[in-house]
Amino acid sequence: GELLTSGGWPDPSPSQSLLREGRAMISALLCDLSAIKNVTVKTIWSARLSSPKIDGVEFIATTGIADERNQFEKLATQADATWFIAPEIDGILTTRQKIVTAVGGRWVGPDSHALEIASDKLQFSQHLENHQIRTVPTRTIRNVEEIEPADFPVVVKPRFGAGSLNVRLVDGTNSPHSLKQLPDSSSEFIVQPLIVGRAISVGVIVRTESSDCDLFPVCEQHLSSDGRFCYLGGQLPANLAGRQDVESAISQLVQQACQSIPGLEGYVGFDLILPDEAPEKPVIVELNPRLTTSYLGYRKITSDNLAERILFPENVVQPIEW
Repeated sequence: GELLTSGGWPDPSPSQSLLREGRAMISALLCDLSAIKNVTVKTIWSARLSSPKIDGVEFIATTGIADERNQFEKLATQADATWFIAPEIDGILTTRQKIVTAVGGRWVGPDSHALEIASDKLQFSQHLENHQIRTVPTRTIRNVEEIEPADFPVVVKPRFGAGSLNVRLVDGTNSPHSLKQLPDSSSEFIVQPLIVGRAISVGVIVRTESSDCDLFPVCEQHLSSDGRFCYLGGQLPANLAGRQDVESAISQLVQQACQSIPGLEGYVGFDLILPDEAPEKPVIVELNPRLTTSYLGYRKITSDNLAERILFPENVVQPIEW
């Protein structure tokens, strides 16, 4: 299932961009799962939303948050595997993982420890630093006034958040990029120095049993230039101008990060920056411990069924053909 389309999202009027991305991801995943032989696919879906027409998929209607949770637990008890997509907000993924584990089910994705590291931007940054893996220096902040003028420009974002929600560029001027105050004073925010460069992402299938991982092609992310870093689509594969040193550095950095986090498993997505001044020294920004929007592009440039490779890692014998 997917949190927004399943009816489990706490806000009755969710962000339309999040809803579009969520619907696109779960629809693609359901198509791929339904194409696997001898696999029965069931998913929960909000009765307020029209469901996509996908052969072989049973849609179970939910009528609200409580009903969605009940249906989720019921299906998790019955299923051989449970796959769930949700933003890294309020510990939602960790909570769902623990529900599935508690009823004796199989959770497709990282375990609770890995989810907690990835969902906490401060903890994730500190984890990478402790393992000498390049990342963006990160610290917590309560008010923009705490930032020293010499530190500008910086990026302020929720410590626990997803996508570009409440992410702002703060440059210390009176431009629209600056903040008089943080968007939600009840939330904990982090501040990071602005690294000027190209935003990229890399999808990975991590196989814990074999300590191995499949790195997908590098995807370039197009972000808005209004200081809010809204996702405007991407290019796959990214044009790295034949820079083998850059490709190798990205691969090495991502593999180091994967190997440093116990319990990281299944499909995850890394967001990175290629600094303009040194693209051969990529920097990891975030880890999305779930299916990402890039999955939509990846599945179109391969004849392999990516969902099948993730669901049945023990059957993998050949590399993905891109």
